Amino acid sequence: MITSGYRRPAQNEKLNATMTHTSGQAVDVSVAVGWVQKLIKIALEESLTGIDVKQKG
Repeated sequence: MITSGYRRPAQNEKLNATMTHTSGQAVDVSVAVGWVQKLIKIALEESLTGIDVKQKG
């Protein structure tokens, strides 16, 4: 599930986030347990960069 995509600069600043969201070059997603490795594999196969994984819980 996409949890965040484009952000207005003011919104991004409040979150102290990188500027890639304000230029439409970033997306945050939430995946079910066990799917992180599969998502990373697909992203790498598609030559996506800047992959960051954060775990909740």
